[in-house]
Order: sequence, then C-alpha cells, then structure tokens
Amino acid sequence: MISMKEGPVAWAMLMYDLDDAKDDLASIIADMQNDPAFDEASFRIRLGHVYWHLNRAWRRRHGVDEFSEADAATAGAFPDDLEPM
Repeated sequence: MISMKEGPVAWAMLMYDLDDAKDDLASIIADMQNDPAFDEASFRIRLGHVYWHLNRAWRRRHGVDEFSEADAATAGAFPDDLEPM
C-alpha cells in the first residue's frame, strides 16, 4: 500500500479519487433528500461516477501516479481482485 512518505504524487492522486468519491456521494445524498425529481437515471449516472473514482483509487493503492493510455480506459472498471462483502 502506498504511503504519503513513499510516494507523495501517487498518494495525492489516491486522495484525490477518494475525496472526489466522498464529495460526489454527499451530493447524491443531498439531492435525493431535497429534489423530488431525482430519478433512477440520475442515480445510475452519478453513482457510476462514484464507483469510477473508487475503482481508480483501488488501482492506485500500490503507487500509480498516472495511468497509461491503455490502462486509462479500464482504470475505472470494477476491479477483478476485490471481492464485495
């Protein structure tokens, strides 16, 4: 697992993805509570964006600063090495 001391750039990117997921999730919750027009399509799109950040964070855990062009397309896909509980 990467640490801030071992890889400050990779750590910052990991924190960015986790922070953005947290902010997006809070925004979804607020909109679901306050917007009567919030629908399943909005939920699907916005929750998909949260998963995208979480999945990228999982892939960054070993110190990935940037994804290659080839990896960028799949970086947000659900990991095949993480079992849901």
